[in-house]
Amino acid sequence: MAMAMASLACVLFAVLVGSMQVVVLASTSSQKHLDEHTDFNPDVQRIVVNGQMWQEFTAHWQSELVALDVFMGTTEACTPSTGTLRILDGSPEDKKTVYKDTDQDLYSQHIQTSCTNPSCVQASIGLECSSWETFILDKPLPVNKGQRLTFVLQKIRPAQPEHFDRRITMGASPSSENFGGDSSLPRGKTETRYAQYTFRTWLGSERPADDVIHGTNPPDQRTSGQQVDGDRVGATGIVVPIVVVSLAILVVMFIVRQRRKHRRSRLHVGDTSLSDLRTKFTEQDELDGGRGVGATLTSRRHPIQVREKNYIVDDSGSTTTWADVTPAGSVSNLAWGSSSGETHV
Repeated sequence: MAMAMASLACVLFAVLVGSMQVVVLASTSSQKHLDEHTDFNPDVQRIVVNGQMWQEFTAHWQSELVALDVFMGTTEACTPSTGTLRILDGSPEDKKTVYKDTDQDLYSQHIQTSCTNPSCVQASIGLECSSWETFILDKPLPVNKGQRLTFVLQKIRPAQPEHFDRRITMGASPSSENFGGDSSLPRGKTETRYAQYTFRTWLGSERPADDVIHGTNPPDQRTSGQQVDGDRVGATGIVVPIVVVSLAILVVMFIVRQRRKHRRSRLHVGDTSLSDLRTKFTEQDELDGGRGVGATLTSRRHPIQVREKNYIVDDSGSTTTWADVTPAGSVSNLAWGSSSGETHV
């Protein structure tokens, strides 16, 4: 049992060490640092025509693009949607064919929105409800300092067929020379100010000290060096439960082992005591000629004297210690129990 517990403890320790190493690597790779981002106003939302859009952005230092945030949703009420995310190298060469695969394509993956904590505004067509959606790249995309890129969202539609009549919405931000860039956002005489979509880009390494990121902070004032949102879990959330469960298993095993040991000890003590007691009685019997402690406890009996009703006690000095009833009403002393062997009438 002790060897088994020691082996299990070694296995659990190895599992803990391996888990911590995996978590540390995952935690290191999931770090994200804010790069390009536009101003945010939850009250400014626009309809995305045909469920597709594109937006230019710039990488401000050499790193890897690990995630992209977009403020988007649907009309009536925010409904989870699905679609495709593509990332192009540079600005779209042909805005008419931007939604087709081209030699500019660097990356593509399927996406799905969650509509967590949406913000709704009343528009002329009804409610427009959007929330921040984080799209984590399945494989980080290497980028160079100053590289111009374009992200494309297309084939965006509600995930449930009963919501297909709802239209896709997206936040709009003011145009600026310092961040963002050209986009597919329609521009009219009354919409010249909001010329790009509301988004944030995240890089996998920290910004060098000599580089400056232009633009304003996102609405929740998040800074660089935080974990990527989504399904990835921090090191504490993984290691702590593993440690607790492992310790609980070891404690239970120790308690079970102690109880079994105590139970075996009690059985051993009980058997030994009974054996010693029997041995002691046997030895004492031999010393006492068969009438020792053992005989007293197990086999010795007091003599029984049986007399007739009209029996007359003899004063001659003889002693009757064992008797038997004889015919004709007399009492006969047994030779074993009588000192004189006499017969009384």
